[in-house]
Amino acid sequence: MMASGTATLLRTINTHWKNASFILPSSCRSFHTGEPVSTDILQGRWVSSHQYQQLDLEENFASSKLVLDELPPKEAKVVVCGGGMVGTSVLYHLAMLGWGKDVVMLEQGRIGGASSWRGSGFLGGVKLTGPEMKILCKSKALAKELSDAGHDTGWKQCGGLHLARTRDRITHFRKMRAIAEANGTECYILSPEETAKKCDIINTSDLVGSFWVPNDGVCDPYKLTFTLLKLALEQGAHVVDECHLSRILVQNERVVAVETSKGMIECDYIVNTGGLWARNIGQMSEPQVKVPVHPAEHYFLYTQKLDGIDPMMPALRDPDGNIYIREFNEGFLCGGFEKWAKPSFEKELPGPLQDRELLEDWDHFFVMLKEMLFRVPVMKKAVLGCLYNTSCAFSADHRWILGMVPELTNYFVVGGLRSGGSSAAGGIGSMIAEWIVSGTPNMDAYDLDILRFLPAHNNGRFLLDRVREVPGIHYSIAYPFSDFTTGRCLRMSPIFPRLKAAGAVFGQVMGYERPSYFIHRSDGDSAGKIIIGGFIS
Repeated sequence: MMASGTATLLRTINTHWKNASFILPSSCRSFHTGEPVSTDILQGRWVSSHQYQQLDLEENFASSKLVLDELPPKEAKVVVCGGGMVGTSVLYHLAMLGWGKDVVMLEQGRIGGASSWRGSGFLGGVKLTGPEMKILCKSKALAKELSDAGHDTGWKQCGGLHLARTRDRITHFRKMRAIAEANGTECYILSPEETAKKCDIINTSDLVGSFWVPNDGVCDPYKLTFTLLKLALEQGAHVVDECHLSRILVQNERVVAVETSKGMIECDYIVNTGGLWARNIGQMSEPQVKVPVHPAEHYFLYTQKLDGIDPMMPALRDPDGNIYIREFNEGFLCGGFEKWAKPSFEKELPGPLQDRELLEDWDHFFVMLKEMLFRVPVMKKAVLGCLYNTSCAFSADHRWILGMVPELTNYFVVGGLRSGGSSAAGGIGSMIAEWIVSGTPNMDAYDLDILRFLPAHNNGRFLLDRVREVPGIHYSIAYPFSDFTTGRCLRMSPIFPRLKAAGAVFGQVMGYERPSYFIHRSDGDSAGKIIIGGFIS
């Protein structure tokens, strides 16, 4: 639906919006300040999270249409805690390995009701590390296989287009290409002119090139989640929603049972796929399991239908602008990773879905919106569907967390997937399932292993400080000596003061402040200033 008249915003929300020309919804509560706007100009509508959820439940595989268990079984080989996309993927892969009747998945709310239904749905296959790339490729292959088998997953092989504004970014893409080609992934470095041919609606005036992956694509996270759920149920898997986990019972360093609001379940293995709640679930056992994740705000912007949008438009990533854009229902779905994020639920995590809604912060989102309108100018003509402010769990070092925990011998964790559940769920679900069934993982994911963390990394104050910085490095280039500037001085050696006096620039290794190099103080005292290599003592 297009708004009548000009496509210029007629009122100023704040100083940031003086030059904006994005058509805004007449009923968006975040814009109920300032002068009123003509309803003839702003014909859009704001859609609340509950309305969006209801639309998805009606149009997709609604959980009410699937036969779920009213009560959990008294015993099971595996209990999966968390009914999002990752938990459902673990359930599906265990069922496909013949364990269907011996697996139960517990969800405190509705299946797929947290972040699964509103993810970006990007399915790419390129990362700078081999394990992550293999996981991504398995996830993409799973969505394609299910789609080819006639299941509705929303899969489209539209290609992935990564844009570069700088020479450093092109160098970064060349590294990605080398790793991708070594793993059998087809990819190319394109010139700005070639980039424009791949997607003619983007502004290429500031680009020096791009990275094109023709076999990448997108899916509908909600449809994919319920396709996996339906197939797992067909294999006899047990799924119980609106079931609250209260305690994890341990004997001889092994989980022996879980206590829920619907009864006790004896089990041989437990898989913590709790997302935002993964850290809390880790604290339900004795000894406690460290899962160093913390939620931060993450924005998804949906537009209404816009004439002329190609449904096979490539999935765009503009890392130098910290944004991503894809076609969704003949409009756009956009998001980004701002340099400094806002932590969410700092004091206490919510329970039911109705308690998890976050208010939009257009001032905070403006930086990303400005980049979106610059990169895809046609978006200025679009009518806003909604700006959804959700929470995503980020790990203490930005990388995914997975594997068997060191505290207990039959306890697995998957967490810190950011907003990338759809891109990683298939591969991670396969890995965890085979690890449980065969006793060993089907790939070496050493750099993602939960063993890299110390108990100190699970400190709430540390995580709250660190999570402000973590989302912003998602699209950053990892230069030599780069390090976090938040969550520092977690652990210091006895000689730290002497190193500090000698001009040490510290890097953080396993929580310890360790000298990366030393500088001369001839230009004056730089104590406490942050630099790329860490911080000057």
